[in-house]
Amino acid sequence: MMQKKQFMISSLLAIVCVAWINSKSFAEPANLASHKVEIKQYYTSGAYDNDLKSITQQAEKDLTQAVQANELLEQPEKLAIVLDVDETSVSNYKRMVRRDFSTSHKFIDQDVLAAEALAIKPIYDLYKHALAHKVAVFFITGRPESFRVATETNLVKSGYVHWKGLYLKPNSYNNASNIPFKSATRARIERQGYKIVANLGDQRSDLTGGHALHSYKLPNVCYFVA
Repeated sequence: MMQKKQFMISSLLAIVCVAWINSKSFAEPANLASHKVEIKQYYTSGAYDNDLKSITQQAEKDLTQAVQANELLEQPEKLAIVLDVDETSVSNYKRMVRRDFSTSHKFIDQDVLAAEALAIKPIYDLYKHALAHKVAVFFITGRPESFRVATETNLVKSGYVHWKGLYLKPNSYNNASNIPFKSATRARIERQGYKIVANLGDQRSDLTGGHALHSYKLPNVCYFVA
């Protein structure tokens, strides 16, 4: 009798579980191949370029206003902008397409070491605008320190010749997020006497943590960095 009762209870629980599962709405995610097609269309249609221009135009406007206000001060401050590197200052999009958007560290490292990423024009124009108004430019990247030579080579090849500082993540850095490194580095720049007017990056982790008057999130639909 006891075994029969236990069997009935187990059966009832199984029925309840099945009913609960069936009551949930488990929508099938969009197909991965379709996502890749949408990404390519986003880039080739001009939508990506338009989004970039809209954001950088606002950044340039804010920077110009900050420069003008600074010139009126009795003791002008040292102004600066901070730029991320990958998919902010330079783009490896063409290489990402060739590797079918794989996020394998092996392929990403190959992209970095090739030092062939192209300057992203709206950001490059903002960079030149900053230099023309004597605003210091700093690069902060999540690339490890071991990639310094390749990073410097790529920046120079793509036209970014002058900067006040290029900060790469220590090889020993083991935090799962880039936020502590990037925010602490911006604080370090402030301690050098600079006022960071604009901070631009393609990841939220590039911008989180303060130490910038304005922050601008650039589009990146290819990968995510915590």
